[in-house]
Parts: sequence; C-alpha cells; structure tokens
Amino acid sequence: MFPTHGKFRHSPPPPPTTLYPTYRPRSRRQLLQYRRIRALLALLLISLFYYLYTHRTTTPLPQPHNPLNPLETPQIPSHHNHIVLVIKSGSAVLHNRLPIHLLTTLTVVPHYLLFSDIPTTLGTVPVHDALAPIPRTIKDNHPDFSFWRGLQALYKPIYGNLEVSEVGWEDDQGWKLDKYKNIPILQQAIKYQTPNDHKHANDRVGKDGQWKWAAGDIRWFVFIDDDTHIFFPGLARYLNVLDHTQPLYLGNEAFINSDAFGHGGSGYVLSAGAITQLFERVKNPFDASSWEENLAEASCCGDHVLSQFLFQQGNITLLPQQPKFQKDRWWEIGLNRDNWCEEVFTLHHSSPAEIQRLWEFQDKMETRFGSEYYDFKQASRRRQHMGNQDYILFCDLYEEIIEDALADLPRPAFHWDNLSNDGCVASSDFRVPDGISDKEFYPPCKEKYAQLTSTEKLATRSADGCKDLCAKDKECLQWRYLPGRCDWSRSIKVGRKITLKETKGWKKDIVSSWNTDRVQEMRLTMQCET
Repeated sequence: MFPTHGKFRHSPPPPPTTLYPTYRPRSRRQLLQYRRIRALLALLLISLFYYLYTHRTTTPLPQPHNPLNPLETPQIPSHHNHIVLVIKSGSAVLHNRLPIHLLTTLTVVPHYLLFSDIPTTLGTVPVHDALAPIPRTIKDNHPDFSFWRGLQALYKPIYGNLEVSEVGWEDDQGWKLDKYKNIPILQQAIKYQTPNDHKHANDRVGKDGQWKWAAGDIRWFVFIDDDTHIFFPGLARYLNVLDHTQPLYLGNEAFINSDAFGHGGSGYVLSAGAITQLFERVKNPFDASSWEENLAEASCCGDHVLSQFLFQQGNITLLPQQPKFQKDRWWEIGLNRDNWCEEVFTLHHSSPAEIQRLWEFQDKMETRFGSEYYDFKQASRRRQHMGNQDYILFCDLYEEIIEDALADLPRPAFHWDNLSNDGCVASSDFRVPDGISDKEFYPPCKEKYAQLTSTEKLATRSADGCKDLCAKDKECLQWRYLPGRCDWSRSIKVGRKITLKETKGWKKDIVSSWNTDRVQEMRLTMQCET
C-alpha cells in the first residue's frame, strides 16, 4: 500500500504506453525464434520496397503542346505542301479569333499567312500588314482610311491599355477599310516561298531586275476569314486532282448587282495558273492606281473588288463551287436531297467555340475512317460516295453533329427559331417588323389570307395547326410558328435559341419543331448511304 500523504518513497508503476501487452519470450528458444521472425519480416519488407521501386509505373506529367513545332504535328500528306492558306483578320477581333486556328486547323497546314489591318504578333507568330502595299499618300489622306490612321495612334505604347472597340469610331469605319485588304493580301501572298523555292529564285527576277511571279512549289492559294472553319485535308485532296496550271478561281458564288464573285467569308481559291495569267496580261497588275479609285471606291466589299480586279487585269472569272464553300454556320445550313452527299469544305460565321467543335468532329472522322491521315479509302465507311470517299460530306455533319443537337431539343421547342423559310402562310394582319436583321428568314408569304384553304388558315392560328399543315406536305421536314404565321421547310436546319432581348419582342411566342422520321426516310433512300 502506498501512503496517502507525504512523499513517496517509491514511484508508482508507469501506466502502460500501448493498448496491447509487450511480447516477452519466456525462454531462450522463444527469444531466438522471435528474432528470426523479426529478421525475416524486415527482409520481406525491404524486398517489397525494392520491387515496388524497380517496377513502379508512373504517369508522366502532361507536356505542353506547341502547335507551331513541326515535330509535334501529325504526318502531313505531300500535297498539303503545295497550298498556302491565308487568313484575313482585323485589329478589333484578331486576338479573339486567330488563336483557335493556331491550335486546330493550322497544326496540319505547312504554309499559312495571317493578315490584319495592323502588323502584330500572336506569341511568336507574325500577323502581317494587309495594307502594306498601298501607297502612304492614299492611307494618309483618303477618308476611307480614317480608321487606319486611328490605329497607328492606338498601337503606340501610350495607348496600350485601350482596346480597338473602346476608341469610339463609327461602326462602319472598319468595314470601309476592309474592302481595301483583299488585293494587297493577294499581292503579298503570292511572294510566299517554301523552303524548296530556292530552286526557282532566278525565275523571280526579270531582266529589268524587278520581282516577277514564279509558282515554285506553291500551286494553290486559299483565302478565308478569321471566322471561317475550313476542313483543310478534304479541300487539299480536292485541289490535288485539279489542274493548277489552269486559271482557276473557285468559291461560293455571290452577287452585287449582276457581278458574280467568290464570297470571301465562304473562302475562295486561286490557282498558280490564275496568277501566271495575271502577269502575262499586265506588267504590274497590282499597281494601286489601277484598282483603288475605280474599283474599291465604287464597291462595298473586298471580295467583290478582288473579283473585278481579276476579271479586268487577267480575264479570270469565278467557277462556282456551291455548296462546298458555305456562307452559313452549321446550324443555319438546310440539309436536303440536293446536298446530302456533297462535300463540305468551309463554314462561315463560326465562333471560336464552334471551330473547336468542328475540329473535334473532323478529328473524329479521321479516327473512325482513316488509317492514315485523312485517308478515308483505307477504311470502311457507312456510305459509297461514287468513288470519292475521302471527303467530309454534309450527311456526316448531320449524323455527327446535327442529329445529336436535334435529339436534345423538345418537340415542340419554345423560344427556338429553326429558320424554316421554304413556304409560309400568314393572317391578314401579320407584319414582320421593319429593320430586323434576319429578314431573309422571314420572306413575305405569297398567298393572301383570303386565298388560303381552311387547313392553311388554321395553321396561322396555332402551333398545332402549323404542325398539321407540315404533316400533310410529304416534303415538309420542319415547321415554325409565330402567332399569325406558319413557316415550313423542305430542308432540315437546327436553328438557334432566340436571345433574351428577342423573348421580349415580336418573337417572344415562337415555336419550332422537326419531323426527324422523314429525315430518317430520306437517309435510307440516298445513294451515298450503304
């Protein structure tokens, strides 16, 4: 017993330090066994650590991808090396629009040039001055160049904190300047030299010492805007089977008055033969005095100015390529029997997010159908495209993008405009407001209300009536209803959700729907399906 007061003569036993009792061998034999077991366990533990160390599998850290490093790009077919891709941009948008091209399309394009109304760089990539060849006297004095003169001040260091959009120029100033870009861009692009062009260096200098055109390794010049997605491998294959020595000017045909020209946003192509013909007919075809006053001042648009220049200087006219070159977004295109099996090379008005999505779709097509880079002939496709199985078709757009988009939409879809515009009926008091930007999708209805059938009149009164009218037309693939008006279409379009502002305006009660069963029937009857 320990005393209850005073000092302890002996300390009490310490409390146990573990929850489990310590093992104490009771004999020498047990002690030896215990030590052997400890040694064996230690040896096993060391062996285990050694094995794990020498046989470890580690996940490497992700490495930064440099799209400008040729060692990191996919293997590129040789015919890609005969093309220069030229992208036109503007100082107000280039930082938003050009980077996505550098990260996607341009990773498989050996030769490309970027142009804007002000020279700059994107990282290490130069953006060239689209207007450099135009004489300084014109740029310093012409009223259409007031935007350009403002840019020269803006890009000085003192103004470095301002965006172009914040300066306060009139909205049309950049547009006025844009029409002067196309010809100087062409003038600079044709001087592009590949690494192999040293073979043709002597051909580029005439007897008078002046530079002249010599094709070298470049056979085609492809021009697009910065909001255009291009399915470059397919276009490269298409151009590879054409004769580049002929004076070819390819694109989506557009008109100003009666003048046909290649729509710039859709993209257009010029052959080496076309450039050769320019220089054969005119000693200095790019002299600004020959086009600036007579053509640019009289036109609204640079692509139209270029077409007039090509015709007047080289007798070169457009060879239309619809629907391969598209002025519309993927969700605006009307798919039908006419274009279902056609190739698609470009899509205009594409946002950076849409370009990314289209690039992923393009990459998916490569993975599914090509054992080599875009060599669709080496794999089994779902269709037989009359021997040309190495292009992305409009039906591919439907099956890989549009069909999924439609599957996500309810039937009917409220606050959704599917852009139906092949036919319409309207009540006697329906009016499309003046000044709307999408009037092309709301053409006047041909028939007066008094001439409509009872079914057509019902279609102007409700969405159900509009649906019934579409159902009775075997060619109708979709319909759209606004109070007082029913539109239908014999093409399939996704369309878009109306904006918040539009939900408070004349479109606030818009309803759309699609007959995808009929689309499926069309798919089964098309000859490009297997």
